Amino acid sequence: MQTDNRSSAELLDIMEKSSQPLNAQELLFKYLYYLPLFLFSVGFALLISWAYLRYKVPVYTVSSKVIIKNDNDLGSTDALEKVTIFKKPVNLSNEIEIMKSRTLMKRVVDSLGLNVRYFSKGKIKTSEIYNLSPFVFVPVHLNDSNATVNINIRFINENEFKVNNDRIYALNQIFRTPAGEFKLVNRGDFNPILNLEYNVSWGPTEQEAGSLAGALTVKPLEGGATILNVILQTTNPLKGADIVNRLIEEYNYVNVKDKNQITQNTVKFIDSRLKIIASELDSVEQQMEKFKINNQFIIGEDQANQFLDFSNDAQKKQNELQVRMHVLSLLRDYIGNKSNRFELVPTTLGIEDPVLASFVEGYNTLLLTRSKYLQNNVPETSSSISDLDGQIETARQKIIEALVNIEKAYELNLVNVSDINAANTNELTKMPVKERRFREIERQRKIKEELVLYLRQKREESSISLASAISNARLIDKAMPSGTLISPNRSNVLRIAVLLGLLIPVGLIYLRDLLNDKITTRKDIIKITTTPILGEVGHHEETDVIAVIKKRRNMVSEQFRLIRTNLQFVLTNVSRPTILVTSSVSGEGKSFVSTNLAAVMALSGKKTAVLEFDLRKPKIVSTLKLSKKIGLTNYLVGNAELEDLAIPVSEVNNLYVVSCGPTPPNPAEILLDPKMETLFKYLKAEFECIVIDTAPIGLVSDALVLSKYADCTLYLMRQRHTFKKQLGPVEELYKQKKLPRMGLIVNDVQFKGANGYYGYGYGYGYGYGYGYGLGYLTDDSSSWYKRIWKDIVNFLR
Repeated sequence: MQTDNRSSAELLDIMEKSSQPLNAQELLFKYLYYLPLFLFSVGFALLISWAYLRYKVPVYTVSSKVIIKNDNDLGSTDALEKVTIFKKPVNLSNEIEIMKSRTLMKRVVDSLGLNVRYFSKGKIKTSEIYNLSPFVFVPVHLNDSNATVNINIRFINENEFKVNNDRIYALNQIFRTPAGEFKLVNRGDFNPILNLEYNVSWGPTEQEAGSLAGALTVKPLEGGATILNVILQTTNPLKGADIVNRLIEEYNYVNVKDKNQITQNTVKFIDSRLKIIASELDSVEQQMEKFKINNQFIIGEDQANQFLDFSNDAQKKQNELQVRMHVLSLLRDYIGNKSNRFELVPTTLGIEDPVLASFVEGYNTLLLTRSKYLQNNVPETSSSISDLDGQIETARQKIIEALVNIEKAYELNLVNVSDINAANTNELTKMPVKERRFREIERQRKIKEELVLYLRQKREESSISLASAISNARLIDKAMPSGTLISPNRSNVLRIAVLLGLLIPVGLIYLRDLLNDKITTRKDIIKITTTPILGEVGHHEETDVIAVIKKRRNMVSEQFRLIRTNLQFVLTNVSRPTILVTSSVSGEGKSFVSTNLAAVMALSGKKTAVLEFDLRKPKIVSTLKLSKKIGLTNYLVGNAELEDLAIPVSEVNNLYVVSCGPTPPNPAEILLDPKMETLFKYLKAEFECIVIDTAPIGLVSDALVLSKYADCTLYLMRQRHTFKKQLGPVEELYKQKKLPRMGLIVNDVQFKGANGYYGYGYGYGYGYGYGYGLGYLTDDSSSWYKRIWKDIVNFLR
């Protein structure tokens, strides 16, 4: 009895601990129990990560830096600034889009021959062999120029090979496939590896350019700098470096070509006008020569010097205005001609008017944009071209209007100068008519001559600008074939593998706990019901139904002794107790608990009877392997005497079983028979303790009918079998006191493990070598793989 009292005190201490919320230490112990499972998960994840790193095709980045300058930054001397007559600021966003365009990338693909890609096939991984292929693949004829071609090549000797493991061909021999006609040419630098499978892939330029453009990133450096960082992702660093470097070369070429387009058009315009003006000058000079011969005229300079000194300045201004008006006339005729509406407008040719200059620059920009759209295969009927045509026409009208306004201003100035000159000319009226006529002819000659000289000067300037045009971009750092490995990132892959190896078991354990709707721990019970827990019974693995025998000191027998001790506090002042055993559903171990509870009572010296009142599914007699004699139903129907009901159990002294007898067709009604009173009066007089094994109260009402004969009720539930929702009716029965002195017995309890009955980290033991607690408190000498398998089985339970 001393041992039982000490165990009861320990039980009360554990009950107090289990009512506390889960803390960090308990959570740690919970997961530490599954440490082998965690180690297995992490090891498996690392194995997968090793295979991934071993066979993953690496991806590198190659990069280059390019500085983009404005036209005004291309030179620093005044002379160079004067000859570069077409200057415009650079829009960095536009340059980035141009560099990323598929049009530019198509030039790179064509120049480097990237339509054809060569691969060598290994046992698992296929690698690209850029510039290392022992042969060159040459398409002779393609059946579909927009389709991708893939061909497998395997050399059987240095000059012969198999195509798609079929026919044998020789180098430089044309072979046919469903995709077209092709041939292989010896590169000369390398010898083919015999029986190694090569794969050749050919794709359309548009497709290859789109793929490369998608892998290209162009972005400016931070801080407002005009330096672009050109980055390409590639599986072959040597190939990536060639692509980036060639891309910058093609960009510079296109940039210079675009700049020279306006200058070339200006030179063309000046050349056409020079022919016309030179012809007019020649005609005026012939007229002057003819006038002198016909009139035998010699200029009387001495006579006119007095008047000419006053009119020189006015004459000079008049000539200048007339030259400019003539230039205006030429520009207006050119722009007004609708056949030139999509031709670039030449420079303003010395006409200093900022409004006109801005209109001309805007007009030329629109024309260049329209030209780029057409080069990129944008249809002329598209809305983009239509919008540009409207803007071009508006800009053209603005230029014409500006030319008219400037011409009117020049005409007003010319009138003022002419008035001044007229006053001086008035003084020359006394001069001979021939001299005045000659001077008119000479003035026309000077105008034509000055115009020719002016146009020739502008042509030379344009030619110098054309010859000195350079790209806005200047290479700072050339792309190198070393490259930077970006994928796979070994450290990141290993970190992710370890993290996943830890998180997956944690997630599965948490998910299992979250979805668990059955009683697992003591906390699951006490947070739903206030019904007192009188004891717990561990898992009984032995074949004997009776776990409680006089000299047996195992864990289960000690637990029943502890329940017997706890019942002493419940059954105070009851000398001959009657104990009712019930549960929510079948399969929770009522018969086992009833039998062993009766056995432990019998071991204390009390004459004990266990009544098999589960009239629907009686089990006690059959499990104890007793001969089936007459039972309770025989007595209740009047076919047996009370003295003949008790059957002694040979394994335990003072223990008797009253069997059910034949299964009745109406169990609920038979329990209401008046003979029940007589039965229990006899049994209480004959036995010192009675244990009633009745049907589950969650299914039938038998337990409620029999409760009036009982002094206390043991409500049985089973760990990992009884649902949590079944505790609600238990609480209702306890609060409404429908069953006498009700207490709970938890059966089939697992005390060790991450989900042990008392939680994580708590345990207690007896002085007999048996204990309760977590697995790490016991000696488990099983193999590590058996331990992992056991953890997986426990996890799935």
